[in-house]
Parts: sequence; structure tokens; C-alpha cells
Amino acid sequence: MKTLNYAAFTLALTMSLSPLAARKGEGRTHEALAHFTGGMTVPLSSPRYGGMEGDDFGMKAGGTYVYNFDDRWAVMTGLEFANYSGRITYKKLTDSYSTTDDRVTPSNAVTYSYSISNYRETQTLSLLSLPLMLRMKTDLDTRTSLYFAAGGKVALPMLAQAKMSGKLTSSANFDHENVVYSNLPGHDFFDGETFGAQGKKIETKTAVILSLESGLRFAIGRIMLYAALNFDCSLNNIKGASEKHPLNFAETGLYCESLLNTTFTERLKINSFGLKLGFGFF
Repeated sequence: MKTLNYAAFTLALTMSLSPLAARKGEGRTHEALAHFTGGMTVPLSSPRYGGMEGDDFGMKAGGTYVYNFDDRWAVMTGLEFANYSGRITYKKLTDSYSTTDDRVTPSNAVTYSYSISNYRETQTLSLLSLPLMLRMKTDLDTRTSLYFAAGGKVALPMLAQAKMSGKLTSSANFDHENVVYSNLPGHDFFDGETFGAQGKKIETKTAVILSLESGLRFAIGRIMLYAALNFDCSLNNIKGASEKHPLNFAETGLYCESLLNTTFTERLKINSFGLKLGFGFF
């Protein structure tokens, strides 16, 4: 349904802009463009153990340089900033892990266990990318042209953070005492405690992205307008860590990690589909 809405909006926008077109500007070698894209983004993470992932709104903005080989073919490059958003939810997230308790002599093992009801994690990833695309255009009439573009982007992560919330129940079993401690809030053992964590870093790697788009171009003198549908899909897994735990017990208190840094997710790939609007000069 979202895809149909974007397509319908693009068609309506195209029809409203068509009367503004004055000429095609044939013979121009160079184009300088600015653009904005808004639409649906989906960080694909394949959550395990009953988790569900969801899409959210994202946006891109940037500048593009176009070199026209002739009236049909051109190459495009530039710089683009993109923001991707998504979420992972669990009705109940459960986990346990063992570590060493060095506060006793000799050191002994301790097992921490916890469950988080109504777990919700929202993720925001910001990337700076360098695109390289090949464009083909064809004239529809004396005023408008249709174009298709395909290529790739190398995207560097600039900021990747997650926010988590839910209701926590936690406990610990100390081997040297053979006792399970629970419902002791002063020691971070809770029974249905509401919690939230802000701005936890997501470990990510450089993304290689396949980019496709198609739209209509118009000209007003030396000014060019265009509207298009854009699709981006990362080809590689940009997940940077898997060895961490969603919740960690430390002497300084509890701290959280994004599920994208743990074994609760298998991968991290980013997809987006949206409406791209732009203007420029040639």
C-alpha cells in the first residue's frame, strides 16, 4: 500500500509539473543538481527467537553532478546524506549469560538471567555516500523526458544509534553460594521494572548499495526540475558486532546494547523506497 501511495503521488506531481516545461536543453554537457528523497526505510536484521522487525520513515538529501555523453546517455556522481530508521520488537525477550565474580576469593562463576516484556528497539542510521550511476533518458514530447538510472553507492556510517524500552525482570545465581538473588532493586535485580535507554551505539561497517531510479525531467530555461521513484538496497552485511549481550550487569550498574550488536539478529542490511524531488542547472 505504501508503494502504491508513493507511485500515485509521483504521477500526480509529474502531471502538475508538466505545463512548466519549456524546452529540453539539448546539447548541454554538464548538469548540477540538488535533491531530496523521502519514503520508507527497512533495516533488514532477521531477528531471532520470535522478534519482529518493522519499517519507518527515512530521508536523503544531496548534490549530483551529471556529465552528458549525448542526448541519451549520461553518468552521475555526487555526495548524499541518508537517514535510515527501523525497529525490532519482542513480546518477551529472554537471555542469560555466565561470567566470573571477582569480588570473592577464589573467584566464582555467576549466571545472570533476565527477561524484558514488550521490548521495543528503534534504530537510526545516518550514512554519507558517494554514488556512481549511469543514466539513460528518452524524449516523451517536446517538453518532457523519461529517464532511468542504475548504479552503486559506497556509504560510510556517520551515526548509528538505538533506543530501547520495556519491562525488566532480572536475577543472578552465584555458584559459591548456590543462591538465586531476585527482586532486589538496589542490586539491579528487578521484578517488572520499566526502563528505557537512550542513544546506544550500533556497530556498523561500510555499505555497498545498489541504487535504481526512474522519473520525469522538465526544463524552464536553464533550470531543470525532476520527480522520480528511488530504490536503494545494500548488497553487503554491515553488521559490525555479534558478541555482545542485550543487557549487561556491571559494578557501575546495568547497561544495554542494541540487538544489532548481538546474536539476536543475523545481519544488517538497509533498504529504502521513496519519492525523489530535485532541481538543478544545465
